[in-house]
Amino acid sequence: MRQGSADLHVHTSFSDGLHRPADVVEMAKSAGLTWIGITDHDAVGGIGEALEAAERLGVGCVPGVELSVDYRGQDFHILGYWIDPENGALRELLGEILESRSRRADRIISRLHAMGVRITLEEIRKQMTGPRYIGRPHIAQALMARGDVQTFPEAFVRYIGRDAPAYVPKEPLEPSEALAVIRGAGGVPVMAHPGAYRMDGAFRVFLSEGLAGLETDHPKHSVEQQASFRRLAQQHDLVMTGGSDFHGRGVSDAVVGGVTVDARVLDELAARKDSKR
Repeated sequence: MRQGSADLHVHTSFSDGLHRPADVVEMAKSAGLTWIGITDHDAVGGIGEALEAAERLGVGCVPGVELSVDYRGQDFHILGYWIDPENGALRELLGEILESRSRRADRIISRLHAMGVRITLEEIRKQMTGPRYIGRPHIAQALMARGDVQTFPEAFVRYIGRDAPAYVPKEPLEPSEALAVIRGAGGVPVMAHPGAYRMDGAFRVFLSEGLAGLETDHPKHSVEQQASFRRLAQQHDLVMTGGSDFHGRGVSDAVVGGVTVDARVLDELAARKDSKR
């Protein structure tokens, strides 16, 4: 049985995080964690580096991914734990998503140009420490570097946040496809930060597709929400997970190890790898 504490929701520069995987693992070590989950958005390229750093530093590392799916026009995030990052179907899906993200970035840039903000793709790429992934945090960093905004949050409020004029939604991915690919890659699907959604009838749809866990502990969940989601998880026999949702220093108040769960949760997740639930 695994012991210690785990932060199971961390992003790196291989998606929209600001720090290399090895640096994030070092942060976990400094925070006294025994386990860390690498869950980049729609990307698994940083897992190898994270695993190497984790072995060197004596920290356990869970290979994961965070997929964005669409249900009736609402964006849901699904975490996949214990995935095989070399799985062919997963790699194929992530390649398709990468292309869609490039199209999204082009559309955001076009909208910014229409607003008089003449940012270029080259300026955005200068903010990227990972290989190819372009996310909104990279655009925000470029806007700061240009002097169009003074702070990271200002970039989202004025330009690229969900209710801002240059926002472009992601191209939709069906829940059934996302959960099937995670399962096919040997992973365990968990709904991320449920407090961010209008659950309505969506929750039962995800349950029917094989959802195995619920991220009950998250920095944006109130005490009341956390208790409510724990009751919901118990009612439906779901593994209760948690993590900091760290993207980088200065991006938000989140820090690696800011939200943790008992490492025994990883045993519960591992037990669900070969079952429908």
